[in-house]
Amino acid sequence: MKKTDELLQLLQEGVQKIQDGKEYKKYLKLLSSFPEYSSRNTLLIFQQCPQASYVAGYQTWKNQFGRQVRKGEKAIRIFAPYTYKVQDVDNEKGDETRIGFRSISVFDISQTEGSPLPSLVNDKMLCENVPHFKELFDGISKVSDYSMIIEEMNDERNGFCRYWDHSIHIRKGMPQLQTIKTLLHETAHSLLHDPYQESESEFQDYVLEHARLREIEAESVAYVVCSHFHLDCHEYSFSYIAGWKQQEKFFEESLERIRKTAENLIEKIYESLPMDSVYCIDHEQLSEIRTSSLIPISNLKAPRYSSRLAAGSKISAFHNSYGGKL
Repeated sequence: MKKTDELLQLLQEGVQKIQDGKEYKKYLKLLSSFPEYSSRNTLLIFQQCPQASYVAGYQTWKNQFGRQVRKGEKAIRIFAPYTYKVQDVDNEKGDETRIGFRSISVFDISQTEGSPLPSLVNDKMLCENVPHFKELFDGISKVSDYSMIIEEMNDERNGFCRYWDHSIHIRKGMPQLQTIKTLLHETAHSLLHDPYQESESEFQDYVLEHARLREIEAESVAYVVCSHFHLDCHEYSFSYIAGWKQQEKFFEESLERIRKTAENLIEKIYESLPMDSVYCIDHEQLSEIRTSSLIPISNLKAPRYSSRLAAGSKISAFHNSYGGKL
């Protein structure tokens, strides 16, 4: 439990750390490499190894990728799920299988040496047009049930999301990168901020009342997805996020909303891309690293801790306060 308690403390410190705009930008950049990991594990990786790009366990690097963790490297500690059985007190049912969390060690590729991994996409080739622009556009469009309309606009907006008729409007004639980035931003609005959808939580109600927080969430999603596909949009994305610490209370709920939405978009985009695209080469060959180091938290049902096993522990209280999701 000592290592787990230390991780929980590190997690809380990470939430405070990224309230600074520059640190939040670095965090989103790292999140783009790990969209399938929970926001809390991403925060833990960021706290311990901000430059991380691919993480895996010691044996995974050695046996599956022919790489050796260098002597003296310090492990990155994160949470991983495990299952355990609890006997039903009424003896009416069999043993109940539950999910808990434990601390495990992983290492970033920068901490290893050995066989090279497949080359990443060259960022420089993305400066002009966007490779597979149509496929990217189609993939993003499939995530939301909103209709996509490309049109001339008389004002300075590059796009807007109209909730009452479920339509997203994008300025006609923009460069491809700006079009993709704007489409991601407005699609995020449609998924996260539709006031006509039934509210899922008090936090959702809060977000709908604060326009700045809605813009921060939408722009953060756009930045994470663009970064994942090596599309550089940092020059304008962070005009939304500058001054976050002064303007808005930082909510950890937002981090998980941003992560889930970005992960959903990334998955749909990959489904629309041809297998020989510059993006799929990297995604297909390196995805095993991301799935072999730990089970993606997003695929797990919300666990319940046994009061007999975790009574009085910090992790039990932390677990309860966050709805059972680490």
